[in-house]
Amino acid sequence: MGAPIALVTGGSRGIGRAICHALAQQGWHVVALARDRDALAATAQSIARAGGRCDIRLCDARDRASIERCVAEALQAHGRLDLLVNNAGGGSSARPLAADALPDGEWVDTLDLNLTGAYRFCRAVIPAMKAARSGAIVNVSSVAAHVASNLSGVAYTAAKTGMVGLSRHLAKELGPYGIRVNTVAPGIIASERVAAKYETFSEAERAGMLSRIPLGRIGRVEEVASVVAFLASAGASYIHGALIDINGGLFMD
Repeated sequence: MGAPIALVTGGSRGIGRAICHALAQQGWHVVALARDRDALAATAQSIARAGGRCDIRLCDARDRASIERCVAEALQAHGRLDLLVNNAGGGSSARPLAADALPDGEWVDTLDLNLTGAYRFCRAVIPAMKAARSGAIVNVSSVAAHVASNLSGVAYTAAKTGMVGLSRHLAKELGPYGIRVNTVAPGIIASERVAAKYETFSEAERAGMLSRIPLGRIGRVEEVASVVAFLASAGASYIHGALIDINGGLFMD
């Protein structure tokens, strides 16, 4: 039957690259998608050096045609898709604007990248998973789904909250087909984007952020990737419709 096939969006760096590595280490054949060819190539090369398998495809998670093309190409190349990880996303690289100052264009772009793209990827892979009567989807949300985001602003908060609702609806709809759907909600994780933004804060601001995290530190990308890899594994075969927080205690439900 060969290795199971995992499609990972935003797989070129940060949390996405760590997820690709974690899955490859578990024996998945990874198809990594992102907009940056050089960064994708670096992901594939590092996985190959570790003995894993990784294909890459350029894809813009904000563009419907790009999404549908990449999913079709992956299905044609591998014959099936066993896992979709919707990781592509992010907020502004600058300090977030107040809600009443946010331009429509930034709102739309942020939702397209973080939420609409995830829905379109789900829509594109679901027919193949239904036909196989198996599969898994892991959606990467954020602690912003629980509390307002200090780092990324109102549009990001709305999108990541929407991701949780999307996952819950799909879990009810797809469970009868043997397709598991779960969500992870990382807190402040030291990806390249977040680490760069974190550096723009004053010492007092950083201390204030860390004081709200009981573990007293920001997280590592590998700490998110290991949870995603577990949810994709046979060990999580009865975990469905769950939201797993990975935030050092910043939010406790």
